[in-house]
Amino acid sequence: MSHTSLPHDALGSLERGIEILMCLTGPPLDMARIRKLTGLPRTTAYRLLAILRDGGLIRSTDGGYELGGHLAALMATYQSRMRGHRRDVLPHVLSLYESTRQTVNVGVPQGLAVRYTERIYGHNRTASRSDGVDTAPLHCTAIGKVLLAFDPGLQRDMLGSGPLPQLARRTITRRAVLERELALIRNEGVAYAQEEFDEGLMCAAAPVFGPGGECRMAIGVASPVRGTPLSRLGPAVALAARQASDTLGQHLKAPPGE
Repeated sequence: MSHTSLPHDALGSLERGIEILMCLTGPPLDMARIRKLTGLPRTTAYRLLAILRDGGLIRSTDGGYELGGHLAALMATYQSRMRGHRRDVLPHVLSLYESTRQTVNVGVPQGLAVRYTERIYGHNRTASRSDGVDTAPLHCTAIGKVLLAFDPGLQRDMLGSGPLPQLARRTITRRAVLERELALIRNEGVAYAQEEFDEGLMCAAAPVFGPGGECRMAIGVASPVRGTPLSRLGPAVALAARQASDTLGQHLKAPPGE
């Protein structure tokens, strides 16, 4: 059944459920915080949370609600995808860390979120709500924006999934603004996020392409806002991603046995 052929009520519930899942890509949230982020009425929020919990997509904790076991299984799928390319990508990730001494991440899409498959933490790092869960929303992270910019289907699903949650003061929540930024990322090859997911944190990211020109993953580097300037992080991450793309492309195009 296509997205547009779903009954109106079912489509509305699906979109609201996705909004809740997007909010829970960070630390556990209580009901009040979930309702504030999504704008859902109390009865609707309780009903959707119960459905998501019964389906294993979320679970209850002392702090409220967090993502559940079924999404962890999806995480394993994407981690296995990354493991097949580790020998090609990881040396460039390490070089990026050595040149910046900042936190370096590798991310792939997981539904409408980013799943971080590799993370190397910098010495002066700023704590992030993605710590420990290794997921984050697409629309307010540099890696997420790269994945959106170079995957038209993912971008269409994201922009059609409901309101964009505001997780920090500078989070982009207007679709038109985000679409303009994604077009700029496609043109320049680098994405930036400045205190859009976490206060005090900025990051730059760039795509890693396969031999067919498809975006396989994105590499990002994050710094405290008073750390390494974005004018240095952007070129550094673009170089690492370009070198990773070259290595990945050479190995994927090589005949079996070479």
